[in-house]
Amino acid sequence: MNMYTKESNHQEENLKYFNLANELNEKFSQKLLEKKAHFRGNVNSFSLVSLNSETPEIGVSRIKTVRKAEEELSKFNPKEPMRKTPEKSLQAWIILNTIQNNYILPFGNNLTFITSELAIVLEDKKRVVNDILAINENNDLVVIELKSIRVNQVKDQVLKFKKEVILSDKYKSFFEDLTKLMTRKSWSGNVKCVIVWPKRNGESQPQEKYKEIEEYQYSENYVFEKS
Repeated sequence: MNMYTKESNHQEENLKYFNLANELNEKFSQKLLEKKAHFRGNVNSFSLVSLNSETPEIGVSRIKTVRKAEEELSKFNPKEPMRKTPEKSLQAWIILNTIQNNYILPFGNNLTFITSELAIVLEDKKRVVNDILAINENNDLVVIELKSIRVNQVKDQVLKFKKEVILSDKYKSFFEDLTKLMTRKSWSGNVKCVIVWPKRNGESQPQEKYKEIEEYQYSENYVFEKS
Protein backbone atom coordinates (compact mmCIF):
# COMPACT_ATOMS: atom_id res chain seq x y z
CA MET A 1 0.00 0.00 0.00
CA ASN A 2 1.53 3.32 -1.01
CA MET A 3 1.50 6.49 1.10
CA TYR A 4 -1.29 8.09 -0.96
CA THR A 5 -3.57 5.11 -0.38
CA LYS A 6 -2.83 5.17 3.35
CA GLU A 7 -3.69 8.87 3.56
CA SER A 8 -6.83 8.35 1.48
CA ASN A 9 -8.03 5.53 3.73
CA HIS A 10 -7.29 7.60 6.83
CA GLN A 11 -9.30 10.49 5.42
CA GLU A 12 -12.22 8.20 4.66
CA GLU A 13 -12.13 7.00 8.25
CA ASN A 14 -12.10 10.60 9.54
CA LEU A 15 -15.18 11.41 7.47
CA LYS A 16 -17.02 8.15 8.13
CA TYR A 17 -19.20 9.48 10.94
CA PHE A 18 -19.95 12.77 9.22
CA ASN A 19 -21.24 10.74 6.31
CA LEU A 20 -23.34 8.49 8.56
CA ALA A 21 -24.82 11.50 10.34
CA ASN A 22 -25.66 13.04 6.95
CA GLU A 23 -27.43 9.91 5.77
CA LEU A 24 -29.45 9.64 8.99
CA ASN A 25 -30.42 13.33 8.90
CA GLU A 26 -31.80 12.77 5.43
CA LYS A 27 -33.48 9.46 6.18
CA PHE A 28 -35.21 10.68 9.34
CA SER A 29 -35.61 14.35 8.41
CA GLN A 30 -39.29 14.56 9.31
CA LYS A 31 -38.95 12.74 12.62
CA LEU A 32 -35.94 14.83 13.56
CA LEU A 33 -37.81 18.06 12.84
CA GLU A 34 -40.71 16.86 14.99
CA LYS A 35 -38.32 16.12 17.83
CA LYS A 36 -36.25 19.26 17.10
CA ALA A 37 -33.01 17.33 16.90
CA HIS A 38 -30.28 16.35 14.45
CA PHE A 39 -27.36 13.97 14.09
CA ARG A 40 -23.96 15.65 14.34
CA GLY A 41 -20.85 14.03 12.91
CA ASN A 42 -17.35 14.17 14.30
CA VAL A 43 -14.06 12.42 13.70
CA ASN A 44 -14.45 9.41 16.02
CA SER A 45 -18.23 9.05 16.35
CA PHE A 46 -21.46 10.99 15.95
CA SER A 47 -24.14 12.34 18.27
CA LEU A 48 -27.90 12.86 18.45
CA VAL A 49 -28.40 16.43 19.65
CA SER A 50 -31.47 18.38 20.78
CA LEU A 51 -32.27 21.68 19.08
CA ASN A 52 -35.24 22.32 21.35
CA SER A 53 -35.07 25.62 23.27
CA GLU A 54 -35.95 23.75 26.48
CA THR A 55 -33.13 21.21 26.11
CA PRO A 56 -30.56 22.96 23.89
CA GLU A 57 -27.59 20.89 22.71
CA ILE A 58 -28.38 18.03 25.11
CA GLY A 59 -28.08 14.62 23.55
CA VAL A 60 -26.43 11.24 23.17
CA SER A 61 -22.78 11.08 22.14
CA ARG A 62 -20.33 8.39 20.98
CA ILE A 63 -22.76 6.72 18.58
CA LYS A 64 -20.97 4.58 16.00
CA THR A 65 -23.63 2.48 14.26
CA VAL A 66 -26.86 3.10 12.39
CA ARG A 67 -28.66 0.60 14.62
CA LYS A 68 -27.64 2.47 17.78
CA ALA A 69 -28.65 5.79 16.20
CA GLU A 70 -32.11 4.49 15.32
CA GLU A 71 -32.57 3.11 18.85
CA GLU A 72 -31.60 6.42 20.43
CA LEU A 73 -33.84 8.42 18.10
CA SER A 74 -36.87 6.26 18.85
CA LYS A 75 -36.63 6.99 22.59
CA PHE A 76 -35.08 10.45 22.42
CA ASN A 77 -36.53 12.65 25.15
CA PRO A 78 -33.76 14.67 26.83
CA LYS A 79 -34.28 16.21 30.26
CA GLU A 80 -34.17 19.94 30.80
CA PRO A 81 -30.85 21.22 32.18
CA MET A 82 -30.60 22.27 35.83
CA ARG A 83 -29.52 25.76 34.79
CA LYS A 84 -29.98 27.97 31.76
CA THR A 85 -27.29 27.79 29.09
CA PRO A 86 -27.75 30.88 26.87
CA GLU A 87 -24.93 30.05 24.45
CA LYS A 88 -26.33 26.56 23.89
CA SER A 89 -29.80 28.05 23.41
CA LEU A 90 -28.37 30.43 20.80
CA GLN A 91 -26.54 27.62 19.04
CA ALA A 92 -29.56 25.30 19.02
CA TRP A 93 -31.83 28.06 17.66
CA ILE A 94 -29.37 28.91 14.88
CA ILE A 95 -28.91 25.29 13.79
CA LEU A 96 -32.65 24.50 13.85
CA ASN A 97 -33.40 27.64 11.85
CA THR A 98 -30.61 26.73 9.44
CA ILE A 99 -31.94 23.22 8.84
CA GLN A 100 -35.41 24.64 8.21
CA ASN A 101 -33.91 27.09 5.71
CA ASN A 102 -32.08 24.61 3.47
CA TYR A 103 -28.93 24.83 5.61
CA ILE A 104 -28.43 28.58 5.11
CA LEU A 105 -27.48 30.42 8.31
CA PRO A 106 -29.76 33.22 9.60
CA PHE A 107 -26.99 35.84 9.44
CA GLY A 108 -24.26 36.73 6.98
CA ASN A 109 -24.53 36.59 3.19
CA ASN A 110 -25.76 33.10 2.21
CA LEU A 111 -23.50 31.18 4.59
CA THR A 112 -23.98 27.44 4.10
CA PHE A 113 -23.76 25.30 7.24
CA ILE A 114 -21.06 22.60 7.30
CA THR A 115 -20.98 21.35 10.88
CA SER A 116 -20.95 22.38 14.54
CA GLU A 117 -19.00 21.56 17.69
CA LEU A 118 -16.09 20.27 15.62
CA ALA A 119 -13.45 19.06 18.08
CA ILE A 120 -9.77 18.87 17.09
CA VAL A 121 -6.85 17.71 19.29
CA LEU A 122 -3.70 19.74 18.66
CA GLU A 123 -0.08 18.60 18.79
CA ASP A 124 0.19 19.70 22.43
CA LYS A 125 -2.81 17.45 23.25
CA LYS A 126 -5.04 20.48 23.85
CA ARG A 127 -8.57 20.12 22.50
CA VAL A 128 -10.13 22.99 20.57
CA VAL A 129 -13.78 23.13 19.56
CA ASN A 130 -15.41 25.32 16.91
CA ASP A 131 -19.04 26.32 17.45
CA ILE A 132 -20.11 26.49 13.79
CA LEU A 133 -18.25 26.00 10.53
CA ALA A 134 -19.74 27.33 7.27
CA ILE A 135 -18.80 28.25 3.71
CA ASN A 136 -19.66 31.52 1.98
CA GLU A 137 -20.59 32.42 -1.61
CA ASN A 138 -16.90 32.73 -2.53
CA ASN A 139 -16.22 29.21 -1.20
CA ASP A 140 -14.23 30.59 1.74
CA LEU A 141 -14.51 28.65 4.97
CA VAL A 142 -16.10 30.70 7.77
CA VAL A 143 -15.17 29.97 11.38
CA ILE A 144 -18.00 31.11 13.66
CA GLU A 145 -17.92 31.43 17.44
CA LEU A 146 -20.94 32.23 19.60
CA LYS A 147 -21.05 34.06 22.90
CA SER A 148 -23.86 35.16 25.21
CA ILE A 149 -21.72 37.99 26.66
CA ARG A 150 -19.43 40.48 24.95
CA VAL A 151 -15.87 39.43 25.83
CA ASN A 152 -12.84 39.48 23.53
CA GLN A 153 -11.95 35.94 24.57
CA VAL A 154 -14.31 34.71 21.85
CA LYS A 155 -12.32 36.66 19.25
CA ASP A 156 -9.12 34.99 20.39
CA GLN A 157 -10.83 31.60 20.11
CA VAL A 158 -11.93 32.11 16.52
CA LEU A 159 -8.48 33.35 15.46
CA LYS A 160 -6.80 30.39 17.17
CA PHE A 161 -9.02 27.88 15.41
CA LYS A 162 -8.30 29.55 12.07
CA LYS A 163 -4.53 29.64 12.57
CA GLU A 164 -3.81 26.40 14.41
CA VAL A 165 -6.39 24.14 12.80
CA ILE A 166 -7.76 25.19 9.43
CA LEU A 167 -4.55 26.78 8.11
CA SER A 168 -2.40 23.93 9.41
CA ASP A 169 -0.89 21.68 6.73
CA LYS A 170 -1.92 18.72 8.87
CA TYR A 171 -5.65 19.41 8.52
CA LYS A 172 -5.89 21.04 5.09
CA SER A 173 -7.01 17.95 3.17
CA PHE A 174 -9.46 17.07 5.95
CA PHE A 175 -11.25 20.42 5.61
CA GLU A 176 -11.22 20.16 1.83
CA ASP A 177 -12.90 16.75 1.96
CA LEU A 178 -15.27 17.69 4.78
CA THR A 179 -16.48 20.75 2.87
CA LYS A 180 -17.01 18.72 -0.30
CA LEU A 181 -18.92 16.02 1.60
CA MET A 182 -21.20 18.38 3.50
CA THR A 183 -21.88 21.05 0.87
CA ARG A 184 -20.63 19.74 -2.50
CA LYS A 185 -18.53 22.91 -2.71
CA SER A 186 -14.77 23.18 -3.17
CA TRP A 187 -12.98 25.20 -0.50
CA SER A 188 -11.11 28.19 -1.97
CA GLY A 189 -8.33 27.90 0.62
CA ASN A 190 -9.33 31.19 2.25
CA VAL A 191 -10.74 31.47 5.77
CA LYS A 192 -13.00 34.13 7.28
CA CYS A 193 -13.78 34.68 10.95
CA VAL A 194 -17.14 35.60 12.48
CA ILE A 195 -18.38 36.11 16.02
CA VAL A 196 -22.01 36.30 17.12
CA TRP A 197 -22.81 37.99 20.43
CA PRO A 198 -25.47 40.16 22.11
CA LYS A 199 -26.40 43.60 20.87
CA ARG A 200 -24.99 46.56 22.78
CA ASN A 201 -25.95 50.19 22.99
CA GLY A 202 -23.58 52.53 21.19
CA GLU A 203 -20.60 51.61 19.05
CA SER A 204 -17.07 50.60 19.90
CA GLN A 205 -13.94 50.85 17.78
CA PRO A 206 -12.51 47.36 17.10
CA GLN A 207 -8.96 46.69 18.20
CA GLU A 208 -6.43 46.40 15.39
CA LYS A 209 -5.73 42.69 15.92
CA TYR A 210 -9.43 41.87 15.61
CA LYS A 211 -10.24 43.91 12.49
CA GLU A 212 -10.44 40.83 10.27
CA ILE A 213 -13.32 39.44 12.35
CA GLU A 214 -16.89 40.14 11.26
CA GLU A 215 -19.31 40.77 14.13
CA TYR A 216 -23.01 40.00 14.23
CA GLN A 217 -25.18 41.16 17.11
CA TYR A 218 -28.44 39.56 18.16
CA SER A 219 -31.41 40.81 20.17
CA GLU A 220 -33.48 38.80 22.62
CA ASN A 221 -35.63 37.39 19.81
CA TYR A 222 -32.59 36.35 17.77
CA VAL A 223 -32.76 39.13 15.25
CA PHE A 224 -29.28 39.47 13.80
CA GLU A 225 -27.53 42.53 12.44
CA LYS A 226 -23.97 43.17 11.36
CA SER A 227 -22.07 45.52 13.64
